[in-house]
Amino acid sequence: MRIHFPSPAVFRILGLSGIILSSAFSQTATTYTITTIAGTGTAGYSGDGGAATSAQVSLPVSATLNGGNLYIADQANQRIRIVGSDGKINTFAGTGNGGYNGDGGKATAATMNSPSNVAVDSSGTVYFTDTNNNVVRKVTKDANIATAAGNQTNGTTFGGDGGLAINASLYRPSGVAVDAAGNVYIADTSNNRIRKITVSTGIITTIAGGVTAGYSGDGKAAVNASLKNPVAVAVDSSGNLYIADSGNHVIRKITGTTITTVAGNGTPGFSGDNGIAFPLAQLNNPKGVVVDPSGNIFIADTGNSRIRMVSPAGVITTIAGNGGFAYAGDGGAALSAQLNFPAGITLDASGNIYVADTSNNVIRILKPSSAGGGTQLPVVSAGGVITASNFGASTTVAPGTWVEIYGSNLSTTTRSWTGADFTNGGLTAPTSLDRTEVTVGGTAAAIDYVSPGQINVQLPFITQGSVPLIVTTAGGNSAIYNLNVDTSKFAVYAPPQFKVGGKQYAGAVLASDVNTFIMPPNSVSGFTTRQAHPGELITIYGVGFGPATTNTQPGTVAPGNSSLSGTVQVLFGTAPAQLNYWGLAPQSVGLYQFNVIVPAVAANDAVPLTITLNGITSSQTLYTAVQ
Repeated sequence: MRIHFPSPAVFRILGLSGIILSSAFSQTATTYTITTIAGTGTAGYSGDGGAATSAQVSLPVSATLNGGNLYIADQANQRIRIVGSDGKINTFAGTGNGGYNGDGGKATAATMNSPSNVAVDSSGTVYFTDTNNNVVRKVTKDANIATAAGNQTNGTTFGGDGGLAINASLYRPSGVAVDAAGNVYIADTSNNRIRKITVSTGIITTIAGGVTAGYSGDGKAAVNASLKNPVAVAVDSSGNLYIADSGNHVIRKITGTTITTVAGNGTPGFSGDNGIAFPLAQLNNPKGVVVDPSGNIFIADTGNSRIRMVSPAGVITTIAGNGGFAYAGDGGAALSAQLNFPAGITLDASGNIYVADTSNNVIRILKPSSAGGGTQLPVVSAGGVITASNFGASTTVAPGTWVEIYGSNLSTTTRSWTGADFTNGGLTAPTSLDRTEVTVGGTAAAIDYVSPGQINVQLPFITQGSVPLIVTTAGGNSAIYNLNVDTSKFAVYAPPQFKVGGKQYAGAVLASDVNTFIMPPNSVSGFTTRQAHPGELITIYGVGFGPATTNTQPGTVAPGNSSLSGTVQVLFGTAPAQLNYWGLAPQSVGLYQFNVIVPAVAANDAVPLTITLNGITSSQTLYTAVQ
C-alpha cells in the first residue's frame, strides 16, 4: 500500500481562506500591576508608627479593608495590625505573646494564638479567628476585645449548635466573614463545617458540612454536604456564601441552602486557565476567596502560588503569579510576578486586590492597569468560526476538524507554527502561539496559525451541540462564542479556486504524482490538472472524520498508518469506489487521507463525487473528472 500526501508547494491545510467576516465590537481587558504595600519581605516584627513598606510582618495570613484601613492577621507575630490611609502601620490587637487573655480590656493588651482571618461589619466591629485558641474574637469601636464564638476548649470537639455562640465548641476556626445584616460566618476548619452566628440572637448553627471530612453534596442542601478543611469564607452582595474548601481543592458556593462547586474538580494541580472553572480546572489548596460586585470570583490558589479569577460566565484565568515560588515582580505586570503561598485576599471599591503573600511576609496590591482604555481584548466576530475554507467553510463544524476563527485583536503577531513549537519529541502540536490560545468546551485546541484577524485551530473531540469557544491573549479573554458542533459536518479538501464552470471540484491528486490534480485539463491557472482513468489510484483528503483505531487525539502527529473507526464510502456518480487506505494522513495533524481506485464510469469532466461516513452524506456538493 502506498500512502501519499500533497506537496507543501501546492497544498496547505488552511491556506487561502477567501472569506473575511467583520469584527463586531471591541472591549478593554483588565490586567494588573503588582506592588508591595506592607512588609519588607523579611519575617519579623518592627515598624509600628512608620511606613508599612518599611515594617516587618511575619506570615501574614489575611487582610481586609474598612473605611480606608487595612487590617492584617499578622499570624506569627500574634497580632492584628492596621495600615491607615496614610500608609502607616500600627498594632490594632495583641501584645505579641501567645496566649488567651485580655477579654473585656483593650485589644492591644490581649494575647492571642495564631490569628488567621479578619472581617469587619458595618458598625466597625472587627472579627478575627483566634485559630489555636479555638475561638472567634471581636474588637469593638471602643477598642475593647471580647470572645464572639467558642468556649476555648482544647479542640477536637464539636458542639453548641442551637445555643449561644460563646458556649459552642470550635476546632481550629480559620475563615470569617460578615454579611450586610451583620451575621457572622465561620470556617470551622477542623470540624469541616461552616457555621453562622445570627446577629439578632447570638445563636450559632451549622449551615454547611459536618464532622466527617469529604467531598459530596453538590446540588443538595448544604447542611448535608461534606467539606474538607475549609479555610476561608466570603459573602457577595446578593448574600451568596463562597467557601475555600481547601482540602478538596475547590471553591464552593451556597445559594439559599443549596451548595455547588464553582471552581476546581477536586484533584490538586494547576490546569484549566481560559476554560470553564468547574468541572475542568484544577486548584491546589486554595486559601482565599472574595467576590466583586460584578460577580467575578477571585481565588488565592495557594498551592499554585497564583491569584485566579472566575468570571460570571464561569471562565477561569490567572491574574497574578507565574507559578514560581519567590518574591519578585514588583512594579511590573502581575502575571509575570512571583508569589509565595498567597492566602487571604480582599478588594476595594476601585477594583484593587490585596493579597496576603504569606511566605514572602508581605501584603501586595494588584492594581488594574488598563481601566479606561488599554490592551484590547480579543473579539470573535458574530458567525466568525468556520470549517477551514478549503474544506467548505461551514459555520457548523465537526469535532476534531480544523477551523478558522475571525475577529479582531486575536494576536499581536502573524505567523504559523514551526517545528520548535511542537513538544513531546515533536509529536504534540502547540496550543499557544505568541500568547494566543483557544479553548473549546474548556479544552485547549492545537493552533496552526495566528494573526490579528484570524486564528486556525484544530478542535478537540467535543460533544455535539452548542459549545463555548474562548480566545485568550495577553490582554485577556474574548467573550464566549457559541460554536455549533455536528459530527455530520466532516469535509473534503476542495479549495475555492477549484471551482470551475460553477462546479466545485475536490482537490484530489494522483497517487503517482501528488502535484497533479484530478480536474478538467488546464482548468485552473498555476496547477497541473487532468482527468483520472478508471483503475487509477487517486488520493482525497478530509477533516472531521472522527476517531481512528490508533486513538490519535487531536493536536498530535498521526502515526504511519491508521484506520478510521467509522465506515467511509466514496461514490463516482452512483458507482462505489474501492478504498486502499482510509485513515489519518501519516505525519499530519488532524488531516485524513483516502486512497481510492477510480471505478469504471463513463468519461465525464463533471462526475459527481460523494463521500459518506457511517451512511451520512457529506454536505459538500463536489465533482471530479474521469476520462
